[in-house]
Amino acid sequence: MAQPLPDEILARAIAEAVRALPEVVALDGGPLGALATYGREGRVIGVRLRPDGDAQRVEVRVVVRYTHSQTLPIIADRVRQRVRQTLQRLAPHYTTVDVVIADLSDDPPPEAPAV
Repeated sequence: MAQPLPDEILARAIAEAVRALPEVVALDGGPLGALATYGREGRVIGVRLRPDGDAQRVEVRVVVRYTHSQTLPIIADRVRQRVRQTLQRLAPHYTTVDVVIADLSDDPPPEAPAV
């Protein structure tokens, strides 16, 4: 049986996957930056991994880009799906994903680089 990934590495993979979504502006650590995963290389703000009884829980806190074409529940579901895809590859023993939309941004999405 393979060794489980250290929490910090898993949290960094989750953060990278979530930030790749066009709706996500940033990860958010909440008041005083407390929602984070800590490790040797520092902390991963906006992603917390924790046991929850017999299960394992991931909490992700995001700032999202507001658009009229997507409701907040749809955006939260997209974030949750992205986290679950990452967990399926790296840590299938995590069973619960909580997504908190901490704030909204009306900043336009970044423009695609010129070719």
